[in-house]
Amino acid sequence: MEHKYLYVDGEMSTTGIRDAVDGDFVFLDELNLSESLKSRITSWLKEYNAHDLPKYEGSPIIDQLDEQGIKIAKLLQLELPEHIIVRYHSAVNMTSVYFWDGTNFIN
Repeated sequence: MEHKYLYVDGEMSTTGIRDAVDGDFVFLDELNLSESLKSRITSWLKEYNAHDLPKYEGSPIIDQLDEQGIKIAKLLQLELPEHIIVRYHSAVNMTSVYFWDGTNFIN
């Protein structure tokens, strides 16, 4: 089966998740996720969008939101099939973390 790549990314996103290849937003209901994870993503996205401004760059608020986003990406990877690879992208700090087979690759 061909791999699919997803970004967990709060910047300018209506769902917090987008397809890494075509850039389109992926609706949470399309991923067959647990209700608790969908709720967590939605809450994180609201908080992220409330603080996604350049003035917060390097602040503890962004660090906390990135930590939450990384946890969400790990949970997402666990709930999705093996052929889907999840990446967390911090739009403010411009860093990325990949999750696949329980291994993190920092880019």
